[in-house]
This record gives sequence, C-alpha cells and structure tokens, in this order.
Amino acid sequence: MKGMAAGVIIFAMCICGCTSVNEADDQPAVRAAVKSVSHARADGVDLQIFSLRSISHHRDWKTTALGAHRDQMNPGLEEKIASLKGKSYWEACYGVTEENILGGSYCYYLDSDSLSLLATLRMK
Repeated sequence: MKGMAAGVIIFAMCICGCTSVNEADDQPAVRAAVKSVSHARADGVDLQIFSLRSISHHRDWKTTALGAHRDQMNPGLEEKIASLKGKSYWEACYGVTEENILGGSYCYYLDSDSLSLLATLRMK
C-alpha cells in the first residue's frame, strides 16, 4: 500500500513538474523517487513517454536490474556493479508508459543516505 501511495505522489509530481516534497511526505522511498526524477530529467528521459515503474531499496546488487542483466552486453556493467557492492541504495527504474511504443528502460541507483547518484543503467 505504501508503494502505491508513493507511486501516486510521484505521478502527480511528474505531471505538475514539481521537484520538491513537503515535510509531511518525507518518506525515504518518496524522497528517492523525487531525486530519481531529477536524474532522469538531467539524463534527457522524456517523462511523457517513460514513467517510474519501480523503486526499491537494496543492499546487494544481485537483486537489482544490474544483476539481472549481467549476462547482456552492456558497456561498463561490471564497473557499475562494483560501485554498488557493500552499499545500501535505492533502485528507481523507468519504463515506457504506453504498450505500443518501443523503448528501453532507465534505472538510477541512489545512495540510501545522501541520494547521490551511484550508477545508471540504460537498456534499449
């Protein structure tokens, strides 16, 4: 239920273009999602085509999208995995909003405490 509430907040923030959260909404997942929106915008992600599909907290890179795509040819993947080892972080992944549009996904890995960007995974 908390995940759904966070998704609704993030969706509303994306529509209105907001980039801040009220103190009453100061939940870790919401703060991480808001920060991921600013990283997605800086990365040139069109938020009318892509939307936040998942946000989750991890302590082990093997359970993330990085671990799931380890066997694919993705330049720099091993370095990204190494940057997450031993860290606690949020994974925020964006996917295509509409079914008939081809696209990829973008995942942003944010430090749990500072919400600084640790790694980005782009899959097309």
